Amino acid sequence: MKSFKMARTVGRMASAWLALAAGIACAQAYPARPVRIIVPYGVGTATDTAARALAQKLSEVWGKGVSVEAIPGAGGVVGSTTLAKATPDGYTLGVVAGAHAVNAALYHNLPYDSLKDFKPVMNIGFTPLMIVCNPQLPVHDLKDLIAQAKAAPNKFSYGSGGTGSAPHLAMEYFVDMAGIRMTHAPYKNLGQLGSDLMSGQIDLSMTAVSTLLSNVKAGKVRALGVTGAKRSPLLPETPAIAEVVPGYEVKVWIGMIAPAGTPDAITKKIYEDGAAALRSPEVTKILLNQAIETEPQPAGPFWEHVTDEVARWTRIVNKAGVKVE
Repeated sequence: MKSFKMARTVGRMASAWLALAAGIACAQAYPARPVRIIVPYGVGTATDTAARALAQKLSEVWGKGVSVEAIPGAGGVVGSTTLAKATPDGYTLGVVAGAHAVNAALYHNLPYDSLKDFKPVMNIGFTPLMIVCNPQLPVHDLKDLIAQAKAAPNKFSYGSGGTGSAPHLAMEYFVDMAGIRMTHAPYKNLGQLGSDLMSGQIDLSMTAVSTLLSNVKAGKVRALGVTGAKRSPLLPETPAIAEVVPGYEVKVWIGMIAPAGTPDAITKKIYEDGAAALRSPEVTKILLNQAIETEPQPAGPFWEHVTDEVARWTRIVNKAGVKVE
């Protein structure tokens, strides 16, 4: 009996070593052919730009083509579904953003599980949002905005890129923490939102820094606060909302994921090569121009953050009663 147990133990150890050796050999040979990165949002978005900058650098490092395919639709659901169903061999990857966690909070009938059906590879970076207002609005700063909003609930209207979008929920989070009420105006067209903001049809907006940065610098809209824990290097004169509402912080993350079941050795290699690429001056510059601060993180801490985001946005969605059709 002892010899049988010992033989079984030795057999298990041998199987583990063989699996490890196979994984190492697989990673050493990876990639042996071109790699595809799916972005579940439109071409030209900050996430798409980040994916293409990273893909270009990885192509140089690997000596294999790395293409980016934008598959937009349903706020990221269409492209994410395609990724979840892809073969988990490391040759189909995805670059997603905060909407991935938001969708998990908004929808109860997604065709995939936002956490279980994907394998984390790495965090790429973070980008803050900002609260902007019409330059003629008689509000001096965030303190003044909060004071006026408390004195007259729903006096101010704000626009976002749609009900349930990351900017919408970030503003709902601000409204909740500040103890105020404002009227939400959802937009399907960000260009129209910007026009209405500048013409005074709406008072405020929560938007990505990169979306209206040029208009802020031109004085067409006024930035009141950024959502990061500290000020953005692109808007050093604009305070962080946390300076007025302690504890408030929203950073829209951008990260790389793969279909569940992708070998550990491959995702580890992608992280190591991807992190080095993100630290290169040319990639850092491209991303900073999109207000993305590079912050490569390995799978563990990256997925912990995403899991926490799903829980946070679920609380905000339920408390604010956000519903999408």
